[in-house]
Amino acid sequence: MLANLVERAREIGILKAVGWTGADVRKQLMGEVFVQALLGGIAGIVAGYLISYLLGYLSIPVSTPWEMNLTPAFAKDAAAAAQTISLPVSLSASLIAASLALSLAAGGLASYFMARRMAKMKPADILRQL
Repeated sequence: MLANLVERAREIGILKAVGWTGADVRKQLMGEVFVQALLGGIAGIVAGYLISYLLGYLSIPVSTPWEMNLTPAFAKDAAAAAQTISLPVSLSASLIAASLALSLAAGGLASYFMARRMAKMKPADILRQL
């Protein structure tokens, strides 16, 4: 997001030169970051679910420690004492809501400080830096 603001410094300077106020610039930038954070959060939830769903098909052999194993380690079927487990996939509404809220909060916090800094700059200063 910071790179986006640096790249758009000229555009922001021009907008301020034609009459946009600092509040207008801040609203515009925060609105854009809100949409980016929302789409990023949704994409992260979908990607995380798909990856965990695919990992659910993997079977992981776990050997039982010899103290807990009924079959002695030197027996012929000692390898059969290993258990196979699979990873369960669960997705709850509270987890989705918390993920989206965290994504939006991080995006909002980051954009607030960057937009505030850009909104305070004078158009001449922004255009002079380029």
